[in-house]
Amino acid sequence: MEQKRKISWAALIVFIASLIGVSIISTTTFTPSINARRANEQLGNKIIGEEFPEFVFGQSGNHELIYVLNRDVQGTWTVTSTAADYITIDATGKVTILSTIPVGSYDYVVNFSFAGSVVADLHCSLTIHPLGYASIFGPYAWSIPWRYENYQNAFYSIADEVTKDGRWSVISNVNSLINIDPYSGELILNRNLLTPAVYDYKVIYSSSETEEIAYQCSLEVTRAELEIYPKTAAANLSKKYNTITNVPFTPSVAGGNWSVNSNTNKITINDQGVLNFPKDLPIGTYNYEVSYNINNIDPNYETAKYAGTFSVINGDFAIENIDVVDHSYAYNSNFSYQYRLASTPSTTTWSIDSSSIQIDQTGKIYTSATLPVGVYPYTITITNPNFNQQQISGSVTVNKATIAIKNSTTLTKTFGDAYSYQFTTNIVGSNTTWAINNSNFTIDNTGKISAPYNLNSGRHDFQITVKNPNYNDFFTPASLTVEKGYAKLSKGASYTYAYDSGVKTNVLETAALGSTSFVLVSTSHSGITFNQANHTVSFDPFIPVGTHKYQVKLINSNYYDSVVECSVTITKGTMKVIDLTDWDRQLAVAYEPVIDSSGRYPTITLAFKSYFAATQKTFKTSAHGVSTFSLLNNFHNLFSITDSHSGTVYQAQSETSSNPLGPYTEGFALRIKCTNPNYFDLQFSVTFYYR
Repeated sequence: MEQKRKISWAALIVFIASLIGVSIISTTTFTPSINARRANEQLGNKIIGEEFPEFVFGQSGNHELIYVLNRDVQGTWTVTSTAADYITIDATGKVTILSTIPVGSYDYVVNFSFAGSVVADLHCSLTIHPLGYASIFGPYAWSIPWRYENYQNAFYSIADEVTKDGRWSVISNVNSLINIDPYSGELILNRNLLTPAVYDYKVIYSSSETEEIAYQCSLEVTRAELEIYPKTAAANLSKKYNTITNVPFTPSVAGGNWSVNSNTNKITINDQGVLNFPKDLPIGTYNYEVSYNINNIDPNYETAKYAGTFSVINGDFAIENIDVVDHSYAYNSNFSYQYRLASTPSTTTWSIDSSSIQIDQTGKIYTSATLPVGVYPYTITITNPNFNQQQISGSVTVNKATIAIKNSTTLTKTFGDAYSYQFTTNIVGSNTTWAINNSNFTIDNTGKISAPYNLNSGRHDFQITVKNPNYNDFFTPASLTVEKGYAKLSKGASYTYAYDSGVKTNVLETAALGSTSFVLVSTSHSGITFNQANHTVSFDPFIPVGTHKYQVKLINSNYYDSVVECSVTITKGTMKVIDLTDWDRQLAVAYEPVIDSSGRYPTITLAFKSYFAATQKTFKTSAHGVSTFSLLNNFHNLFSITDSHSGTVYQAQSETSSNPLGPYTEGFALRIKCTNPNYFDLQFSVTFYYR
């Protein structure tokens, strides 16, 4: 049978050559170039022969294959193979396969060389089947995983030319574990008892019409493979920096031990098969292999391994309040906004591209209270070597603030007073303008208003306008109420005069502004009179000594009507001797005494020369009204006051003849006192001379 296979291959080669027009035997001589192999490949050099031969082991004789070049070229044939001791080639291209070659599959390469360079090669594979291959078909060697449930039992069949009424049997070193169905040729394995090992067995087909045909086979039982796989979809995992990733693995058999091997000791796995990639794992790619072993409960399983890669890539900042990027506030207000990261990794820096908005390293943006009104765009950049750079773009709008007057706009003043008032507001900064719509007032750009002192009493309304580029225009009504004043007399409120000093007329005056009327309301003495036309008050000279009150009402439209109590004080007058009736007047001297330092009046001396005779004489003073005269001394009782109110002095005549005085040539003085309630007392003396 083997010989038939060789002849058929040779015939096939000749047949194929005739079809493509290639001459197997040619007189053409091939001359190689410097790069012979490359040139021959370009010319289409090709080895023709069987590439995938199959032979049955154990048949007599060696096996031969013929290989030829498609050109008539003189060269050298060589063969290399994985079974060098069993495969050879000669100078004609004939390959010999020794019959002693073991059952199995082998690779070999047939080369044709010229001048030391290979110009053509053919890669082949060879399969050697066990004895019985020609009549029994089926697996001759196989392996199954321990307790693997999904493999198919082996089926053996017989060649067509062999009778089919035979029976199947099997011989093995574990006869009770490897069996075959005698009718179907199905190999039956006791999988639960076959432990990992290599089992040799022979499949035999016996028939009454044919010789026994044997088929030598082997079965390799390996440890069953465990399956472990992550619950995630892919073996190549990745996570963002600063996040924790857990990958749970699931085994096909529970109860084993988990372990992990990687190029970092930070990747761990727990007893439940959860693979942990911590948040502080540096950026990079990590190889890992998860192992799962159940030798502690069943040694017939291989250790399951799962290899993968894990990449740590830049993280993304988690900003908790990034939804708010456009801010607004009123001028002269405190503004800040805190951007918050869900976690703040170290070495994170915050920066902003605005010169008007500041940012600190916690992510808080803020402005000065006096940032002018306007819109200020900004872009914040958050940087960290382990995170993707994050930017936040937004704007801060400074709106106009509302002006507020801090003090009252309802003002009062008293008529006649100079007036100014300083309004204060919440405005900061310059460029503020003030205006007022009442011509009676003035206002400067600090908000200070002024009103004239003679602004009439009553309410004066006005409106203040305040403008500043950082504030809304402000308009506010205001008012100044001028209250009536209280008028006072600046002249004429009180006077002091001596009694009997003549009529005194004085003009009443007041500091009140405008036209003022004066009305005498009351008086305590009729000697006090008032002239409405010229606003004068007059005092009679004979108003008694003492203080006398009178009331004057002042009337002015800008003042409350006021009654002013006034007074005049009358002090005692000074008397003097003005007449010596019936006396020898040639020596009479009118004299007005002077008050001494003790407040008393000295004695007035009047010289008089007369003959003593019985007579009476009267003298007068300047006093008004009833006065009382009395003698302070007498001379031998010669004198007496005959009328105490008239000032008449009586001299007794009987004294003349008797001449009681004697010859007093120097005279003597008679002292007289005059009293009047409205005058200071007057004392004077009269000196008598005899002649």
